Amino acid sequence: MKGKAGISAAYIALMLLAVLLNVFPVRGATYEYWKVPGLSSPYDVTMDEYGYVWFTEYRSGEIGVFDPRGGIFREYSISPTGRPQGIAYDGIYIWYVDGYRSVVGYTRASAPSTFYELKLPMDAEPTDVAPYNSTIVWVTLPRNQSVALLNVSDTSKPLRIFGLPNRGTLTPTPRFIIFVEGSGCWYTDDGRGVIGQIPLAYSPKRALLVDHIREWILSEGRKPWDIAADTYGRIWYTDPSNGLIGMLNPATNGIVEFKVPGSGSVPYGIAVDEMNQVWFTDRVRGSLWRYDQDAGTFTEFKLPDTVTLQFITPSFSGSGRTREITGERGPPVYGSAPLWVTDHDGDLLIRFDPRTVKTTLYVTSLTRATPTTSYAKRFNPVEADTCATNVNRGEEGKSPSQEEVKSVAYSVTEMVSVVRTSTLHTETVTETAVFTVNSTATAITTVIGSTITGGTTTITMTETYTSYITTINRTVALTTIITAWNATAQAVPWSSPPYIALGLAFGCLILALAEGHRSRWRRPIHIRLSRA
Repeated sequence: MKGKAGISAAYIALMLLAVLLNVFPVRGATYEYWKVPGLSSPYDVTMDEYGYVWFTEYRSGEIGVFDPRGGIFREYSISPTGRPQGIAYDGIYIWYVDGYRSVVGYTRASAPSTFYELKLPMDAEPTDVAPYNSTIVWVTLPRNQSVALLNVSDTSKPLRIFGLPNRGTLTPTPRFIIFVEGSGCWYTDDGRGVIGQIPLAYSPKRALLVDHIREWILSEGRKPWDIAADTYGRIWYTDPSNGLIGMLNPATNGIVEFKVPGSGSVPYGIAVDEMNQVWFTDRVRGSLWRYDQDAGTFTEFKLPDTVTLQFITPSFSGSGRTREITGERGPPVYGSAPLWVTDHDGDLLIRFDPRTVKTTLYVTSLTRATPTTSYAKRFNPVEADTCATNVNRGEEGKSPSQEEVKSVAYSVTEMVSVVRTSTLHTETVTETAVFTVNSTATAITTVIGSTITGGTTTITMTETYTSYITTINRTVALTTIITAWNATAQAVPWSSPPYIALGLAFGCLILALAEGHRSRWRRPIHIRLSRA
């Protein structure tokens, strides 16, 4: 009987656990990839409002468009010698640049039967494009050490080139550019280590004016690369050479840099979703990273080691807002899931769908904040002519090549890194404490005391690991050179109060069942003696 009672209790416990798992499922993050036909080397990527994903094919000199609903690629050969790079959507047209041929091209997204290209002068070699509206775009020209404003509706002065200033012995090399509604055009310059802004201004006739730039100098040796903006107007950038991402707050002139955890991280493309989660690719580790601004955590989504991730974009969220001054509509808004990523070396187009489970927690370096100042410089623009041509006329809107492919789906492991921030924001300190918690536990760190000896501070912490029933306490002492800091750990799944309450109730039920069975077998034994 005792053995049967133990089996019954175990059976009930397993049933309750199964119910909990079904009610509160823990999901992993998944991604799908599609092999782009031929040797294409996908480079930049964007999405139109019809759900089609557009990307440049650097090696094949083509513009690709993918329909995820049917798994069909269409490719438009713009030139056999072309090397298209940056691509963007303005709400009507798809824009691209080809640095090898020094052209800016565009086509109507809804009917890409004809591509129009404008030849830039002086072998400008553009690398990126950012639309202001359906006729005006900004372009980076690193070889000419300048940025350009192209207005295809202006037949007299379509192109205005703005030369950037030197920084000592460092020459300008503008790389990537975005347009942010309300603040203007923003670009990265890895040659001088600056983030630049071209503010918006309008004439009395509501025409767009450009008369000056504003630039922020980063720390020595910084080489900003890709660029994005969040809904607060803060500018985010990657720095592959230094393994970090950074954030510029134009309102305060503050620049904060985050060292990406993980050995050999090389952050490359970057994007910000509608929840202000910062996403970026890692070319060396074959990972997608997410930085949570509210929790201060890095999350790594590990993809196969064979991928070489390039640029990233969230899905189309909606049309741009109508501008009060001109009455026209601004560029589209991107921020929803899934995310789209290009794999340059593997000729892959990847769709990534983030989920919720977090499996590994570890400590990364402190945030480094750098106070800085900006400076303004007035432009002396050079006006130049362009040569317009039509290329690639398709038949009835059909593409030169069309191929249907099958997708492959995988699950990936999500890793979370806690960023412990210094209250003084004076320097970068790499912590030596590393701890791992599984997905059913949460780490809560509390500073309980500190001592100062010889200019150093020893902080004693109590780390409490809470599982469903038991609690384990462990005291850790860390010695560091900063004077004060607050440490917090991001909770992993099932750590919120409802889950903890359910876990405690589940444990109490098991203990009650076990106690009931044990008390039944420990009753007093009554022996009746018969009289002779």
